[in-house]
Amino acid sequence: MDTAIKCLYCDKIFAQRKSLYVHCRKFHDTYVVPVKDLQCGVCQKGFSTPKTLSVHVKKFHDEINTNKTKKNQMRIICPYDKCVVELFTFVKQRQHLCDVHGFDVELENINFCDISEFDSWKREMEQRTSTMYILDRAASELSDGNTRQFYYCHRSYSYRKQGNNVREIKSMGSNKIERACPSLLKVTISKFDGKVSTSFWKTHCGHELEIGRIRLDDETRTIIAGKLKEGVTFNRVLDAIREAEISPDTFNRSCLLERQDLYNIARAFNIDYATKRDSNDSISVKLWVTEMKSHEAECPVLYYKNQNESVSYLDKADFALVLMTNFQAQQIIKFGSEKICIDGTHGTNAYDIQLYTLLTVDEFGSGCPVAFCFLNRSDELIFRQFFNVVKSKVGQIQSKVFMSDDAPAFYNVWSSVMGAVTHKLLCTWHIDRNWRQHLNKISGVTEKKAIVYKTLRVLLHK
Repeated sequence: MDTAIKCLYCDKIFAQRKSLYVHCRKFHDTYVVPVKDLQCGVCQKGFSTPKTLSVHVKKFHDEINTNKTKKNQMRIICPYDKCVVELFTFVKQRQHLCDVHGFDVELENINFCDISEFDSWKREMEQRTSTMYILDRAASELSDGNTRQFYYCHRSYSYRKQGNNVREIKSMGSNKIERACPSLLKVTISKFDGKVSTSFWKTHCGHELEIGRIRLDDETRTIIAGKLKEGVTFNRVLDAIREAEISPDTFNRSCLLERQDLYNIARAFNIDYATKRDSNDSISVKLWVTEMKSHEAECPVLYYKNQNESVSYLDKADFALVLMTNFQAQQIIKFGSEKICIDGTHGTNAYDIQLYTLLTVDEFGSGCPVAFCFLNRSDELIFRQFFNVVKSKVGQIQSKVFMSDDAPAFYNVWSSVMGAVTHKLLCTWHIDRNWRQHLNKISGVTEKKAIVYKTLRVLLHK
């Protein structure tokens, strides 16, 4: 809203300049030239309204405006090497890449009969090139009635935290590159015949084309969900994919299928597995434990502490779940006096809860798990609670051999709770890892280190 403006011909007052311009053309047959009394502070160009001045500054001078708010920051940042220039549009980004860096973005125009044909082409192209394109916003309607939508490379922009920010970042890092990849699809759908015209900027910049960075396509997810719905186990699904013949046509994201992918598909399609009691994992575990405790003598739960529960010897944030069936109790009583082993499995879930397995060796020389413990941290205090509840179930186990990793916490606590053992052993994996870490201390050529390592491996297996 401008200040009051007076007509020079009839003294009529107007609140907006555009109303004055319309009035002069209609009643006085006079065209009033807009007054450009607003000036750009950078290039001194004149503007008649604050809005046009704001658009000009954002479009041409935003990269030198050091007082930008987070809302006004440009998302289109040049992805080339260490360049951090911010651009207003992808058109300007492509021009910048070509003029400044000599990097050309290849364009291909493709027409399709309908949207289903486009979707099939897009799915095949993404699998073939190990890429993925996602909608960044809803489709928009053009002035001619056609519909337009843009698909951007899924590596573009920054990671946006959702929910309560409790989700852990992937071990390989976020897919987002904090900049804008120039590859995109501009899709126009005709209002009259449904035909689709596509402008495809094919060249990527700022990241590698990694098959592990893309998601399973919708068609593959639907097929797998159908198998899970029919009762096919996770192991059968994984084995069928891993045992399939690999060819250039079949080498796609499904070849890297993991158990976590199957859990995600089951959750997305509301396919509950037998032990799931609630969509919230914490509530589901609590309900399962309650159900198991109702079995009384057959209950496998030796100890359970949920987070935010207060006990005298553990922190409020600690989580602990110890499981042992009656058969496992019989096995540790029978074979535990000879050998006891403990092994930890890390990084198997999004909650950073670790699984520790207590094993013994049966009469056939095979490892036999005799107790499982889920913990959110690893130190002597919480291991002591684990071994104490095992002792309360089966009594004191006087073992001759105790095998663990090279961390002293397991052995120290076991000796304190169950008594000292005759022999303390390290598993071969940790021995081999320590050897490889210390090979660099050997002076000489690489061949000498290889001979030493090979000799150690021979001695290990004798």
